[in-house]
Amino acid sequence: MDHTEDAFQSKDGGKSMTYRWKQDSYYVYLTGTNKGDRYNVSQEYRPKVVSDAPAAVLAEKDRFDGIYERKFYTPDYSKSFKGRIVGFDQGKETISVQTKKSRLTISLDKLSERDLAYYEEIKDLVIASKSLGLSIKENKAKAERNGRASTVNTNFAIGLANRSSQPIQELEIKYVASHKVDTLDGPPVLTSTSGSVDVTSLFGNYHETIYTDMVPIIRETRPGVSSSG
Repeated sequence: MDHTEDAFQSKDGGKSMTYRWKQDSYYVYLTGTNKGDRYNVSQEYRPKVVSDAPAAVLAEKDRFDGIYERKFYTPDYSKSFKGRIVGFDQGKETISVQTKKSRLTISLDKLSERDLAYYEEIKDLVIASKSLGLSIKENKAKAERNGRASTVNTNFAIGLANRSSQPIQELEIKYVASHKVDTLDGPPVLTSTSGSVDVTSLFGNYHETIYTDMVPIIRETRPGVSSSG
């Protein structure tokens, strides 16, 4: 049986675990909730109406690389609307979609299999977009002089703060640092250094600092002349 598993913290602090099994004509939801010394288990069967996506839908490019406006469909692909996922409630099994006119709250069982797959892929991005704080600080080492050249090793400290109670998984921070390099015998050259830093998990209500690669900034110096960029 195909199934998905979601763990979440309910608003009252109790911990819940929901399993969803997909059968031919219905879904099975098994939910357990722990409140203090009591553990409650409930099971629910929900019929589903699922059709194969028509050719026009299959021709649409499905992207899973970010949160963007896309077309959402009902399970039988008979109706659709455009919007962007801006939030979700795992306990109520709903998503919030911002359209051009309003914000909609939609139950997951009202979405097509295609849209459910998209939701599963980007829900961590939704948490990050609402709960992730970012700060950047430049770090400079002591200048090293060699004749007319002065080299300052420089990098950036990137502070990440997760302001939610849920962990943010599999973060990749991509950066491009642009700077000028003096050539000693000609005008400065604008160059850039790119890289990325991976963060496997940023725990809830947690702050972490990561660092970019060190870049040597070369400046030309002459007696009585200062150079900066």
